[in-house]
Amino acid sequence: MRKSSWFPKRRLRSAEVTEILVSERALNPHDPYEICDSVAYFQRICVGGCLYEPDELPFLANVAEAINGFIGNVMNGGVEQFLANTSNSPGGLRHAVPHIEKGFELIGAHQHAALFQRLVTMLDNDPAKARGMIMRGGFIGTGYGPIDEDGQEISRAFFDLDQSLIDNPLSELILKSPETIVISVERFDSHLRRLKSCNTAYKRRYRALDNDSKFLHHSWVEHFEGG
Repeated sequence: MRKSSWFPKRRLRSAEVTEILVSERALNPHDPYEICDSVAYFQRICVGGCLYEPDELPFLANVAEAINGFIGNVMNGGVEQFLANTSNSPGGLRHAVPHIEKGFELIGAHQHAALFQRLVTMLDNDPAKARGMIMRGGFIGTGYGPIDEDGQEISRAFFDLDQSLIDNPLSELILKSPETIVISVERFDSHLRRLKSCNTAYKRRYRALDNDSKFLHHSWVEHFEGG
């Protein structure tokens, strides 16, 4: 794990989730972006709801969320927005950076990987620049100076890349994973109950999740069914 001065500290938990949940809606019709977004959103529900730490979730769930968040932030507001939003999210940059690096490598997104490595190297070499970009978040007039020109150049390079090079191979990896379960909104809570009843290991792993199952269910419904 990279030890950089711009990484925030993380807390620890002691549970584990062994499934990746994909919404049926993402497969009808088959939509690579929706598949990746489905997994990324489930990861955010688990981590953002303080139910689990990123390291307690399946590797591909973390990869999907990290890449989904990175591309979405960069396309919307450049690398400064990515740095600002991610540094304030659960797990933060300490979680996102290695998963983005490994994810680009796994799906063969070599141009994306090269640009991302250029960004990480720049931040590692100049922590003061990194902190300014994080605090500014892509906004002018925040008291942290002008938007970084090197960061803008990297952002523009990302804008020019074909994003289907991300969604198509990543969605294929997700669907081929033995950890992936395609599930409907209606089956979400019953699925968790069934897993818990299988053995003591599942009961231990899902005890925290069960306590907040209503929160998770309604979040899932709102995101994928508009309910």
